[in-house]
Amino acid sequence: MAKAAGREARGPGLLFVLVVLVVVGVVVLRVTGVWPPSARQQGQNLSSLPQVNLPGGQGSSGGSAGGADSRPVVVIYHTHATENYQPAESHARGRAGDIVEVGAELARQLEARGIEAIHLQQLNDWPRYDEAYKSAAEVVKRTLQAHPNVAAVVDIHRDGLPGKPKGYTTGMANGQPAAKILLVVGDLDNPELERNFAFAEQVRTGLNHLYPDLSRGLKTQHQDYNGKLHPNSLTVYIGDYTDNTLEEARRSAAALAEVLAQVVRGAAGPVPSPSPAPAPAPVPTPPSLPSTHTPAAGQT
Repeated sequence: MAKAAGREARGPGLLFVLVVLVVVGVVVLRVTGVWPPSARQQGQNLSSLPQVNLPGGQGSSGGSAGGADSRPVVVIYHTHATENYQPAESHARGRAGDIVEVGAELARQLEARGIEAIHLQQLNDWPRYDEAYKSAAEVVKRTLQAHPNVAAVVDIHRDGLPGKPKGYTTGMANGQPAAKILLVVGDLDNPELERNFAFAEQVRTGLNHLYPDLSRGLKTQHQDYNGKLHPNSLTVYIGDYTDNTLEEARRSAAALAEVLAQVVRGAAGPVPSPSPAPAPAPVPTPPSLPSTHTPAAGQT
């Protein structure tokens, strides 16, 4: 009994020592600033987390130069800005053709989905049609220098396919006829070919998912389509001169905008159906120009 009483007497003393050691340890840690971490330290840890990159390689902040706008940026241009759809002449003379209005619709629809659209409307194929790609490259280079955080660069054309059956480039979008869309990547003098193709494949996949009836697929063409200017460069043919109208091409531009928006910033969620575009203003009939153009995937 005496031994048991002695152990009970020593027990509380040992517990007291342990408590004192713990208290002293906590005090030392707080005095030295090791624990708990300060709010500033926590903020530094959060800011060190990697950002999610957009396809263009910039962080999720995106936006134009100077950081004033946090939206992703898409550049739209037209190597062949004089291209028309019937019933107009195949190419306008000295002024923008129907294809520029298609680009304008694409820009409007991207803006409606929270994407900053820069629509370049220079007449790169006038007066020298054979200098169109060289002229377009200079315009795009200047734009990329002014907007270093561009997520994608898209060259909008219409095709010219003589001898094809009626309806070859026509599908349905939201219950209305629309121009089919062909995606093209040029592999000539293109160090960005692999990344161009990867971006085009994302767009093709999105188009097949959202508007399968509008897709004419993805083709590689042995041409220099200025793909080297940006990792996410893409040439897009919307419809055909003889098979589609401007209105059908506009509908396809709205569909393409929905796909591009999801590619450059992730799933965008439900969006309203595009409203009908206004009818093009009547213009005088210009003298005819040759309908030749750089063919899409070996076609004229």
